[in-house]
Amino acid sequence: MLTTKEAVDPALALGLEVAMLRAPRLVPSATWRLRSRDGGVEIHEPAGGTQADQPSWVSYGMAAEFLVLAMHEAGLSATVELGDPQDCGLVASFDVTASAPPSRLDAALFGAATGRHWQTLLVLPNGGSSSTAHQRDVLMMAAASQRVELVWHTPVAPGHDRQAIVTTTDDAVDWFRSGRAAAHIILRAETLGLSAELVTPSLRQAQLRATIRKQLQPPRYPQVLLHVTRVAG
Repeated sequence: MLTTKEAVDPALALGLEVAMLRAPRLVPSATWRLRSRDGGVEIHEPAGGTQADQPSWVSYGMAAEFLVLAMHEAGLSATVELGDPQDCGLVASFDVTASAPPSRLDAALFGAATGRHWQTLLVLPNGGSSSTAHQRDVLMMAAASQRVELVWHTPVAPGHDRQAIVTTTDDAVDWFRSGRAAAHIILRAETLGLSAELVTPSLRQAQLRATIRKQLQPPRYPQVLLHVTRVAG
């Protein structure tokens, strides 16, 4: 059992790392790794790994959310603190303590996380989205839990609206929180009978990102674009 005073059990550490590496990402490969330390674990980016840019920090955030979810499944909880990949490659640290058994929702989210291969989520923006007001409210609250906002109708092309995770500022903290929110929304959508997929590569185009920002009222920074649809069947 992992506590604040003991080293991470090797089997548990492996399970946590596998869960973390299953998370969707916006970069070609997940080069970061899990390391144990007294009272918790850390995500580290080895030398020569991904640069500390917006897609990388969003990807770190998604990995962190999958890691926290795996901890919940193991009866643990964690306080997350951001690091700095430029400082010995530390991305984030997790102070871990024992917690109550996972809730039914935690179990459902973990089931969604382990039920498919998430790293090939990236899709082109086509088609529309179909959801109920209740489903939209649930996903918007999921975003708010990370202190970001989910805007449901965000124009990205003529005739194409998408769901956008947005922030009022634009730094590594915002990117990381947006990544955590994106991962949670993707998994929570599964439990609601929806499918949420990433269309964020378009945001690597600075001009498009600036255009979308201007279209948001009031103007905010788009961090992640999602395509939410009802699951067929």
